[in-house]
Amino acid sequence: MYYLMDACALENKEVIILDRPNPNGFYVDGPILQDAYKSNVGQLPIPIVYGMTWGELSWMINGEG
Repeated sequence: MYYLMDACALENKEVIILDRPNPNGFYVDGPILQDAYKSNVGQLPIPIVYGMTWGELSWMINGEG
């Protein structure tokens, strides 16, 4: 989703993300990704279990720039 949002921002296109309630939104666990280990698998400095829905994660990506 990070790369999709980045590509759409470059082309000035909107992204519509269909979200749903997260029953486990309170559960956050694991180490935070360090910048030295960024890859296609992990791009954002968030814990392994981040406790956000796709919509919340997209708001965070958009807010962080």
